[in-house]
Amino acid sequence: MWKSVFAAVCAAASFLVPAACWAADSDIVVNTPTAAASCLLSVDGTVTSTPKLPATAVTIDYLPPGGGASVRLGTNLPLKDGAYHWAGAVPGYMSIASGGQVRVTTNRQVSATGAVTPSCGS
Repeated sequence: MWKSVFAAVCAAASFLVPAACWAADSDIVVNTPTAAASCLLSVDGTVTSTPKLPATAVTIDYLPPGGGASVRLGTNLPLKDGAYHWAGAVPGYMSIASGGQVRVTTNRQVSATGAVTPSCGS
C-alpha cells in the first residue's frame, strides 16, 4: 500500500526529480535495522541498491522514547558489501530505555527504523 501511495505522490509532485521517486520506491531498500543495547548500543543491518543508483553510506540516529531529540551516532558510515555496523555509547545516556529506536538513512535519503532491545538499567 505504501509503495502505491508513494508512487502516486511522486507522479503528482512535479517538483520531485523522477530519480528521487525511483530511489525511494524501488532502487534502494534499507532492511529493518537491528539494535541491541547493554549500556552500549550496537546497530547492524544491510542496504540493497542498484548499480544505477547505488547507496554507499548510512547515517545512524538514536530516537529516544517519548519523542525527545534524536542523537546522531554516525554520519556517512561506508557500506561494506551492503552491510553496516555501529557500536558504542549513546552520547548523553547512561543507559538505554525501553521504547527507543534507531533510524538508518542512506546517502540517497532512504531510511528505515528499528526498535532497540535494552538489557542494561532501563
